[in-house]
Amino acid sequence: MALVDALLARHEDRLDDAERILRSTVNGAVAAGRVLHALLGGVALADLCLDTGRPQEAELALERAASTGTLSDPAHVARLEVRRARVDRELGRAGVALRRLELVGAHIERSEGMPPERSLWLIERASIDSEAGRTDDMLHTLGELEEGLSRTGVTLPPWEVERVRRLTAG
Repeated sequence: MALVDALLARHEDRLDDAERILRSTVNGAVAAGRVLHALLGGVALADLCLDTGRPQEAELALERAASTGTLSDPAHVARLEVRRARVDRELGRAGVALRRLELVGAHIERSEGMPPERSLWLIERASIDSEAGRTDDMLHTLGELEEGLSRTGVTLPPWEVERVRRLTAG
């Protein structure tokens, strides 16, 4: 329930409340050894930190969430690695980010529908292409994103829409 409260606070732009709830959620999950709750809270906290210009804090949140235990579900591994790739890219480690994306690429390509990790994977691929000056590749990847969203009826959260807008604005 706390994770839902945090996500609602985030959507309502109550970022301080969202961060407080997420930190509490992650701390409790880590202390209890609840791997999935630590992961879900950790990636949400990392997203918030990244979107507020704090990639180092995002990296720490992901490390803490991952330290709780082994993730066996490929979807959860992808969820974590896509966020780690975003952190790496934002900290100037584009090569590492690309390797992380490639690591989970096969799972992402096989996933049905448009789960959040697929959307983020595509946005990160487009971001890396943009930063490398590969505009045609970036536009192709964003086209894949748009097609997937349109086909499934999924919408991106406002903060991801803003990332895509910045990419296309140049």
